Amino acid sequence: MLSRLRLKHTVAAAALVSLVVAHAGYANAASFNFSQSTGFVLGSATTESGFPVAGQPPTTVSGVEFFKPAVNPDPALHPGNNAPPPNTFTTIGWGCTLAGGSCAAPGNTETGVDPFTNAARSALSLQGKAGVINDDGVFVTISHLEHHNQTITGRTLQDVVISSILRIGTTPVTSNADDLLITFKETPNQGPCATNNTGSAPCEDFFTFDFSSFAPLIIEDNGEKFLVSFQLANLVNAFFDPNTGTVFTGENTTSQVDVQMAITKIPEPATMLLLGSGLIGAGFAAGRRRRQI
Repeated sequence: MLSRLRLKHTVAAAALVSLVVAHAGYANAASFNFSQSTGFVLGSATTESGFPVAGQPPTTVSGVEFFKPAVNPDPALHPGNNAPPPNTFTTIGWGCTLAGGSCAAPGNTETGVDPFTNAARSALSLQGKAGVINDDGVFVTISHLEHHNQTITGRTLQDVVISSILRIGTTPVTSNADDLLITFKETPNQGPCATNNTGSAPCEDFFTFDFSSFAPLIIEDNGEKFLVSFQLANLVNAFFDPNTGTVFTGENTTSQVDVQMAITKIPEPATMLLLGSGLIGAGFAAGRRRRQI
């Protein structure tokens, strides 16, 4: 009889916890519009010497091209302050043909030709997203990155700064600005390859994120607090090493990766007190019944 009563009260306590948690979760469920404005900062890209191509003279002068100014994908979210980060562009390209021709101009320059359509360029493109997110902890894509990896000669990308503004439709509006450094490494297009995470031939390239920019945020909406978390997801022709923050991308293909965020509500002290009181009450009731046996 005692074991049966213990089981009943354990189940009752669990049911009470579920009821309290469900009430806390659904009574104040929230959803928010969001907009991620992002782009590569003109003037921030640096290059390094490329690898020699057999039978061709070395190409020592080439730079990084910047194409198409970045935009805010949802300018209506925060009309008073809705501009994208200054001096940012959606796409960058670098390199020359294997014969050493059609090189990107030295330094950082603007171009009217999409590097993704240029056979003499490797390129990165970045697109910010807008949409609706709930406080249910489900990750939603806020930006999309693609690497168009070509076999090229000339100087190669070494690093570049990505500048972003994440706006979330809280009250007041959350506007979080951040700069992220990406370090890129072009590898020799001949074996033996140092790594082979993507099954690429001849050799994969890789870039490394400064993951301090992916630290969680705490935001407020009408006095309530929410935790915002970030992750990389939806990798195509790519491999992510979370220990180093490195993304490996296949040669002679286009690789893709998404940056995602999730929002969860931080329990209020009153909710935690209610939950604790419920557990104490359930324990007290169980104790009373045991003493009555």
